[in-house]
Amino acid sequence: MKHLPYSREVALVEEALLTPEQARDRLAMAMRELEGEELENLTGLIDWFRRRYPSALDRLRYLRRKNAEALARVPRDPHSL
Repeated sequence: MKHLPYSREVALVEEALLTPEQARDRLAMAMRELEGEELENLTGLIDWFRRRYPSALDRLRYLRRKNAEALARVPRDPHSL
């Protein structure tokens, strides 16, 4: 699968294979850094996403579709930006 261009640091995080426990730990750590309205908004979005795409396969299909849409908008010549 092709990806949008970004820094090597972001690529390392994205490409890391996580166990379900590691993924839950990372989410919990990120959410501990939030508070108030920002935390409520994020929690609401996560809840909505899980209801809208209840299975792992549904979520994977969504991510693949959105990745393809984003790649379609990237100019073929990166120097044309």
